[in-house]
Amino acid sequence: MDINRMRYFISLAKTGSVTKAAEIHRISPPAFSKAIKVFEEEVGHPLTLPHGRGILLTDKAKKLVTKLEEIIQQIDALKESTQNNTETDILSIATFEVFSTYFLRFLDEPGLSALKLRLHEALPGEIERLVADRIVDFGITYIPVPYPDIEYLKIVDTEMGVFVKKGAFKGIEQPHIPFVTPIFPIRATPTKARGLDGWPENAYKRRILHEVTLLTSAIELCRQGRVAGYFPLFIAREFNMRSPKDSQLERKPSPYGNRKCTVPVYIVKRNSDIEHQRMKQLARAIRTICK
Repeated sequence: MDINRMRYFISLAKTGSVTKAAEIHRISPPAFSKAIKVFEEEVGHPLTLPHGRGILLTDKAKKLVTKLEEIIQQIDALKESTQNNTETDILSIATFEVFSTYFLRFLDEPGLSALKLRLHEALPGEIERLVADRIVDFGITYIPVPYPDIEYLKIVDTEMGVFVKKGAFKGIEQPHIPFVTPIFPIRATPTKARGLDGWPENAYKRRILHEVTLLTSAIELCRQGRVAGYFPLFIAREFNMRSPKDSQLERKPSPYGNRKCTVPVYIVKRNSDIEHQRMKQLARAIRTICK
């Protein structure tokens, strides 16, 4: 049963005139009359009787009007609720410190700057759970952990590198440089990474000196010249933009020639969530910052 024909019939019942009801809905009287005839066929019995120049509702039609108004109110309320849940003034994201600390200028993206940010710090795996349980709208990660009803939208490949304080560890080959690494191991990921920094443990060995929980702690140890860290290039770039020259980080040349290490950055979403404007805006911001 078509909702537009329901609305037509309610207008006809209230005005008592095909011409007036047709004007309300901006269609021609013949088209309106045809729609009412179709609606009567759907209902299964006549709803109007001729009465002078107007119409008269049958007893069944009078009862039907009240029910139709209730149905339309429920449908309108459902539409409004769905629209409000899809696009609100709150942007809720789950991610880990790589993105939560040096990525926040994504809020400069047109369409996102006016939003209230609700940011959940979480490890890979927990990010997926928060998205699946609808606690957050999206996740951002480069370490996917498969989870039911979750899918990943690849946004961009971001390059990784080994960074130290400018001038530190000159003449020392990378296998002999001390590193700082994340404490928490990452499990059940299809990538070769076993730590939150994304280092491909199965491919390259490194000498680990310090282990920390926070990225900011790792960067501070690097800034002091004590260790090297493995970070996305955009992290070092964002850090250097905020730091005096004598505290900036520089990238160590790779001992493996021109071979580059990159990791894909994903938006984590529910597989039932259709792509919409806010998701596109977030993806555009990720491409801009992480390229």
